[in-house]
Amino acid sequence: IDKETTCNIGIIEGGIATNIVPNLVKVKGEVRSHDEGKLNKITNDIVFSFNEVIENYKKMNPDDELPRVEINNRKDFPRTYIPDDHPVVKLATRAAENLGRKMKTKTTGGGADANIFFEKGIFTGVLGTGMRDMHTVRESVKLDDMVRTAELLLEIIRLHSE
Repeated sequence: IDKETTCNIGIIEGGIATNIVPNLVKVKGEVRSHDEGKLNKITNDIVFSFNEVIENYKKMNPDDELPRVEINNRKDFPRTYIPDDHPVVKLATRAAENLGRKMKTKTTGGGADANIFFEKGIFTGVLGTGMRDMHTVRESVKLDDMVRTAELLLEIIRLHSE
């Protein structure tokens, strides 16, 4: 949708044959944003659209009890933000420098265990592993990139233990 917001309907399932209207269809999707206002607006727009379809159908078919919509909206991953001057980032940057590397910070839309820790007040960064084309049929990672990430993690642990 924009630089800080994504939306995807990833699962649509239902029906038993191509020539029969299904009695139940399940749709699962997600909205992610670093902007709470955008997150709420897009989520509300999606919910409104589903409800509007049902209302329009019932206006034309007032005696029909079906279709109906049930919406389960939940927050899976809280948003996180760790400034570059935070001790966690400084530690990782120092570890990278010790290995002759340059650390870059980046805001992403990914969800990780770090989001859950962050919500509890534990600042935990996420290290890139060199993955490419994540969540696509072309998803891959090079072994060398994984080794480099492991080396960086070991150096972070070493520095933290001093």
